[in-house]
Amino acid sequence: EKRQQLLNEIRTLCEAPSAQGLVEFHGAFYTPDSGQISIALEYMNGGSLADVLRVQKFIPEPVLASMVQKLLL
Repeated sequence: EKRQQLLNEIRTLCEAPSAQGLVEFHGAFYTPDSGQISIALEYMNGGSLADVLRVQKFIPEPVLASMVQKLLL
């Protein structure tokens, strides 16, 4: 079940159009010998959203609204 969910998420990343301000998906690679799946994403020197939250403690609503709007377009 978890593997199917991961495959669905990777498929969604492959099909999603790129948008300015969102992390770009470059590809996914499967290693049959180990069963390992690697996902190549754009490098973001600011870190993940979780990293930003650790430092900032909150993200202003207008910023979140802009992020969500880009995801929904």
